[in-house]
Amino acid sequence: MPQEVNPPAGMYRDPEDPALDRWWNGEEWTAHTNRAAQLETPQYFRMGTAYLFWFFLGGVGAHHFYLDRDKTGFLMLFSTIGAWILTGISLSNPYWQGIQLVLFVPIGIGVTIDVFLIPHLTRHANTLRAQRVAFFQDS
Repeated sequence: MPQEVNPPAGMYRDPEDPALDRWWNGEEWTAHTNRAAQLETPQYFRMGTAYLFWFFLGGVGAHHFYLDRDKTGFLMLFSTIGAWILTGISLSNPYWQGIQLVLFVPIGIGVTIDVFLIPHLTRHANTLRAQRVAFFQDS
């Protein structure tokens, strides 16, 4: 029958209190504890920067490009370009007047919703970037 091997001596997460690290002497837990280190996601993307992009260039999706959301950024960019093209057409042809609203209204709604989503989008982008960095560091 194989003999149980204890882990080597060192600081480990306390089995009774996950907020603490406790010293394992190789045979038993001791009274020596420290606060457990909180693993934070590195901040590759800053929320303030995302809000600046949103405020000044939100209609063209710059905040989405900044947060590595290229598909959404391109959708907003091309929608805005299309809306401006339709604006030019509607100015020269009264029959098409107001058609640009088909694109400007959804863009405006999307940009307004993004104000509330930027904190979540920033955290999500930081988590994804940290996972990619860890994957390539482990390779």
